[in-house]
Parts: sequence; structure tokens; C-alpha cells
Amino acid sequence: MSAVSENPPVQRSAPPLMGEPKEREPEQVTSLSTSIAGLFVIVGLFGWLWIGAGFRSFVLVVGLVIMITLHELGHYLTARWTGMKVTQFFLFFGPRVASFHRKGIEYGVRMIPAGAFVRIVGMSNLDECAPEDEPYAYKNATYPRRMLVITAGSMMHFFQAILLFLVLSSVIGVDNP
Repeated sequence: MSAVSENPPVQRSAPPLMGEPKEREPEQVTSLSTSIAGLFVIVGLFGWLWIGAGFRSFVLVVGLVIMITLHELGHYLTARWTGMKVTQFFLFFGPRVASFHRKGIEYGVRMIPAGAFVRIVGMSNLDECAPEDEPYAYKNATYPRRMLVITAGSMMHFFQAILLFLVLSSVIGVDNP
């Protein structure tokens, strides 16, 4: 007779498709030289923009950075207001240039000036959450709260447009009412 193994099959979990990258502690990721180099890259890009492309282009890019920051601020504020746990608020992408922690949230600047992001616990069903964070996860919030957080960035663009129109029409005026 042949002996048949009675070991149950090993279940392996598939790697998450849309999971957030696992990040190391800031002390392990960046050194002082990396932070200084990143700061020089960002300042150098903006300086090159001012000198090489002109003042108008510089103002346009700074306006875009402000617009992107306010967009992410909309997500951040509504996530906090609706009781979701926010862990990071960063301007730009890539390696950290500078960051600080306040009340459990890491705020900072990264090296590649191409956007910004807010990291909310449980943004995807594939994200692993600590058991103590489950009540504060995005995926466990009610549908209206999730929609409010997602649309808050776009609503900030409407508020920016209204504010810009009010300022320009009051300062410059309207030629043909």
C-alpha cells in the first residue's frame, strides 16, 4: 500500500493588486544628504522655470501647485471630518525630502514635483488594516461619507474658481456685464 499524505494544501494569498506600498520609517528612507539633494532639485527646478521660461510660466506652475495642494486638502479635511484615519499628507511624489509628524499624521514634501497625495487607511478592499484601525478605515465608512471624501477634491476646484472669479472681478472688473 502506498501512504497518502494527509497534509492539507497550503493556501497562499495573492499579492495585493492595488495595495499601498509598504513604507519604511522616515529615518531609514532618507538621510540628510538625500534631503538636501531633494531640496536642491525642487528649488533648482523652480529656479530654472523662473529664469528659463519666464515669470508667467513660474506663476502658472506655482498656481498649479497651489491648486493641487488645495485639491488634496479637500480630501484630507473631509476624511478627518467624517472620522477616517489619515496617515500621510504629502506634496509631490517620490522619495521624501522633508517630513514631520503631528498627531499621528506625517506631513511632508517629496522630490518629484508632479502632484500630491493623502493616504487614508483602507482606501481599497485589498489594503490590510490593523484591527484597531478598522472602524476608521475608508472601506468601512458609509457610502455618503466615502462619496463626500472622494468628491471633496473636485469641490475644492469649484470653490477655487468662484474665489478666483470674485477676486478678479472685484480687482480688475468686468468690461461687459
